[in-house]
Amino acid sequence: MPILSYKDIFVVTILGIIASVASFGNLFNLYLIYHSRSSQLVGTLLLANLGLADLFSGLVVMPLAIYSFIVQDTISPFLCQLWAVLASLSIGVSFYTTAAISIDRCIAVASPFYYSQSVNLRVLKVQIVILWLITSVIAIMPMLGLKAYGIGHYSYITGSQQCWVDFTDRDHNYYIGLVLLSILSCTIVIIVLCYSIIFIIAWRKGLQNLSGHGTIKKSIRTTGLIVGTSLMCWIPLITISYVEFIDFMLLISDDIVLAAYLLTFCSSAINPVVYSLTNSELKRRVRLTLRRTNVIAFSQSKRKGKVNPIGIDSVIGNLHSSVIVG
Repeated sequence: MPILSYKDIFVVTILGIIASVASFGNLFNLYLIYHSRSSQLVGTLLLANLGLADLFSGLVVMPLAIYSFIVQDTISPFLCQLWAVLASLSIGVSFYTTAAISIDRCIAVASPFYYSQSVNLRVLKVQIVILWLITSVIAIMPMLGLKAYGIGHYSYITGSQQCWVDFTDRDHNYYIGLVLLSILSCTIVIIVLCYSIIFIIAWRKGLQNLSGHGTIKKSIRTTGLIVGTSLMCWIPLITISYVEFIDFMLLISDDIVLAAYLLTFCSSAINPVVYSLTNSELKRRVRLTLRRTNVIAFSQSKRKGKVNPIGIDSVIGNLHSSVIVG
């Protein structure tokens, strides 16, 4: 096993923190969505799919990335291929789901009547299944052994110390790189266009007139922050991929490439944090519960010299029974 440098140890530590936040954060949000009345809303289904993809990234993909950093170029070809496929699948689903969320919110704002009549849970479930299938096909393509035709192959990339498609290898990855970058470009254009339409409509009509209730306003705020932060996390790596694909002779600093990869992983950890911070109903009920139970009964601890456990149990019970995702 190679001797790790201080930079490798730092990167492994950061990845471990990101993986932990992504795993627990997305698991907590999926739990809240499942146990809340808003789980019946069509808009929440796409957020749940995003959380599922990010949870998969935190539980499976990032630990493999950590292992890749530890063993470096001594990683076995099988694990390298496996890591690349799973990373392409989870990151791809997460990225394309943000586009689906953008389209969903745009239709809900631009044509509320059509949205209420045409978009339902069944339609979104079919869309999600198709999204996973298409992403799976794209992720598997570099494993078909067609690198001689430019369809691509996964390999260990020294700069980022990860396994993926090397865009500087034009002979083997030209067509797969062209397909991936074209899809990513179209996805970014769709996201920007959808939220531009949303903001134009909001500016013309005022947010208070977007709907007869505040559900759409809250969802626009939440999904807008999630989509916006996701784009900021992905754009650096996408830009580097474009540069490497267009000018494969241009040498980009390994530290810059590595930072771009880490920022991409951050998206899976930031999304659940944004979702929790914008969940006004959850924050309100937590504050009310803490005020009523005081969590630690100071009077009893002072009298008996120990902490009252009933408060904490009450907090958990009340959250379980009354949390409604905002």
